[in-house]
Amino acid sequence: MKLLTLDDVSKQQVESWIKISIQDYKEVDGTLLSAPRASDLFVFLGFFEPSTRTRLSFEMASKKLKLNVLNLGDAKNSSIVKGETLKESLRTLNSMGADLAVLRANMSVDEMRDAADVFDGHVINGGSGVEAHPTQALLDIATLINEGFQIHKSKILFIGDIQHSRVWASHKRLSALLGYELGVLTPAKGIEATRSGDSHDKAIQNFSYKSEALEWADSCILLRPQRERHSGAFISDDEYKQKFRFNSSDLLDSKNFYVLHPGPYQVGLEFESAVLENKNCLISNQVKMGVSMRKTLIQELLYNKESQ
Repeated sequence: MKLLTLDDVSKQQVESWIKISIQDYKEVDGTLLSAPRASDLFVFLGFFEPSTRTRLSFEMASKKLKLNVLNLGDAKNSSIVKGETLKESLRTLNSMGADLAVLRANMSVDEMRDAADVFDGHVINGGSGVEAHPTQALLDIATLINEGFQIHKSKILFIGDIQHSRVWASHKRLSALLGYELGVLTPAKGIEATRSGDSHDKAIQNFSYKSEALEWADSCILLRPQRERHSGAFISDDEYKQKFRFNSSDLLDSKNFYVLHPGPYQVGLEFESAVLENKNCLISNQVKMGVSMRKTLIQELLYNKESQ
């Protein structure tokens, strides 16, 4: 299976993966025991862009399943710097007999799909350009469901730079599958990221003021200014703080409101430091769920024929 976007999966698959991940997160039932052939299987981690949480969680998930991990580490050590394309690197891995590849690269989903066509094993997109980060969206929703959310009734607010966010792009697809509502509080240019032309765009709520946005939502996902993807001028840090920073005063103890962030984050810019200490901040929960979700996906792709 090539899990490159959430357009590649069904609602039934998503719901099954979320259920298994939550069971693993809670460490019940021994759901995710390593399979007998684990020592014969190889997982390749090819991260051609910087990553901490995603890369390490995939590596930890693979090792918990007793799989062999081929970790590229720093992409500067690969033949990519010599002019080799990702497609040729995957062709080489295919000849070696690798079973699953996790890829992160600054390319479109179509470009990643074209490269992945030469690889006979499974492929998971660990982040492609600004278009997709499917495993992050899945673990975000699993984190909320684990807190008791009925996701089809949820209203999730994105605050920050959605224009350059692949997490936002994957949530648009996942919300269409699972039925949760999306709202945005974003710099003016980011509004275009809510208008891809599909029918689901019409349901996205655009807010101008944080107060009204938080009143509408029951949870929010904060995003950093992704300056490495900016091609033009962007608002200053001071303006970002004034309009989009999440403050401890924004968390109402009387409301069952949760705060998430896919990371990496900049304390003081996207949120006040006190937010991290609040019981309704689920950022650490997301990191833990990241291992469980990626463990689930690796095992399902390698061992569950219905997922292949």
